[in-house]
Amino acid sequence: MTDSIIRETIRLLKAGDPVVWATVVTQAGSSPRGSGSRMLVRRDGSILGSVGGGPLEGEALASAAKLFENQGQVLLSFTLTNKQAAECQMVCGGAVEVFLETIAGDARPFLESIEQGMAAGQKNCLVTLVSEDLGGFAQRHVLWGEGGLIASQMEVSPELETHLREISNNPSFSPLFLRLSHGEALFVEPLRSSSNLYIFGGGHVALDLARMASQVAFEIIIIEDRKKFANWERFPMASRLIVAPYEEALAELSFGPGDFVVIVTRGHLFDQDILQAVLKHEPSYIGMIGSKRKKAIIYKHLLEQGVSRERLEQVYAPIGLDIQAETPAEIAVSILAELVQVRAAAQPENKKTWHV
Repeated sequence: MTDSIIRETIRLLKAGDPVVWATVVTQAGSSPRGSGSRMLVRRDGSILGSVGGGPLEGEALASAAKLFENQGQVLLSFTLTNKQAAECQMVCGGAVEVFLETIAGDARPFLESIEQGMAAGQKNCLVTLVSEDLGGFAQRHVLWGEGGLIASQMEVSPELETHLREISNNPSFSPLFLRLSHGEALFVEPLRSSSNLYIFGGGHVALDLARMASQVAFEIIIIEDRKKFANWERFPMASRLIVAPYEEALAELSFGPGDFVVIVTRGHLFDQDILQAVLKHEPSYIGMIGSKRKKAIIYKHLLEQGVSRERLEQVYAPIGLDIQAETPAEIAVSILAELVQVRAAAQPENKKTWHV
């Protein structure tokens, strides 16, 4: 569950528009998206997020269109052939279950509790009753935190409570799908705030990076001093656009653990000033584009201005993994790979269910 999906759902509900959530609740074999991947579907068919693309996503969208008419829930099962898997950018097929549920106005207070908890960094989890029976949001969901039940009108059995207490003591648990004896099931997922990715600059590399990073649960914030290069038409995936001189924008920003900063502006002087300002904070990652020569010049100037060499050594420069990237898209791939690597290293208890 990403912050952006919660925020967008609340925004639409305030406007009186229901949405449909499509969530991958189980996966086996080679599936395009992992368990917990979620796609928000608006009434006009536009989406936020993804459950994997190709025929799988197409069928999910068709089912979502029907749900807007009857306000229900449905569990879809997919077995992807090798041909269908290829359409989802996979090598071989797999099995996936996707739960679709209509989210209407009654869900707002519950969702606002989720939003507040994520913003505060609380280690909460959301339990969804996977059933095609009708019922309000609070009747089929449980919001659970380290201190116990936060919100729900659903009965929490002693067995489920035991599971939830164990889960709340594990800060890095993976989504769980628990089948119940009477044909229903429970989907339990962690609620963690997404990693904020601050991109200084709105050029080609920034655009390609924003597109890709939004697909792997980064919240995109674009900072650019030219409106032509920072607008919603160019960056629809961004959660925030800041169009202002960099000095002004930096005066309003603060970066902390869990934040990632990428500096890809159009000028060396901009990069130097931004880097100097960001180094006063403690984000998880600071990366600056440019050659080794550019790095040496900027570092020399910053050392002369009192920035410590130890602090400069914590900057990823030149930015990105060395994959011999040349085009803006290739450079964006190298940067994103490094971001994902750094983020994963900060979560040593997380375990992958697949390897590449």
